[in-house]
Amino acid sequence: MNAGWITISALPLLLLAPVSGRTSPPQERRDITHLPASRVAGARPSSTADERPRDAIYDNTRGSSSFYYAGQSGAEAIDDLHGVTSGTMTSFSFEYVEPDSFGAVTFSAFVRFYRNPGGADKDMIPLFGPYVVRNLPLGHHRIDVPVADGSVIGPDLWMGVRFSSPTAGLVVHDEPWLGESHDFYVENQNFYYFGGHPRANFSLRIGIEARSRADPIPITWAKLKETYAP
Repeated sequence: MNAGWITISALPLLLLAPVSGRTSPPQERRDITHLPASRVAGARPSSTADERPRDAIYDNTRGSSSFYYAGQSGAEAIDDLHGVTSGTMTSFSFEYVEPDSFGAVTFSAFVRFYRNPGGADKDMIPLFGPYVVRNLPLGHHRIDVPVADGSVIGPDLWMGVRFSSPTAGLVVHDEPWLGESHDFYVENQNFYYFGGHPRANFSLRIGIEARSRADPIPITWAKLKETYAP
């Protein structure tokens, strides 16, 4: 498998119906698979507080990863994202593995965004999408998708990704570099997690119009540890 960062355009389609709210606790799943060490993509140097991006509200695509969600099986995996601000969305990113066992040369992803006003509110109301990202290559890749429809996005939302290939799965990252996320995701109207290790957070990013250097960016516990750890 080849690893890399790719920019692909997306075609937005009509919104789909809301997902019904339920109150069941997260169910444990263990159908994740180790990434081969030589094929881990998405690694970037750690950044200091002064280097935190002004063009994103949430970023969990930095650093290396050891797992991907091999059991996604064509379902929409929906992660809760809690960004540092609001803004006009200019791009989104996701990282996946397709181990070349489906038999197709390329496949597609379908990305949607939902409201999440309660922080973990499963009565999600669709906001934007699905964006259809076509001609995805096999292997291990991070995909950066420009968005030019002027969508204004808030700090608390759900982001869902579904693949047309039943063997493709999102890469799992424990802790966001920018923003926060709970240790669960939603699939088929149920909460799931991976038993606490790794945390059920996927490699996702939301880009916005760049902010001024004068605009403050909240510091999360992850950023404090990264900046001041010995």
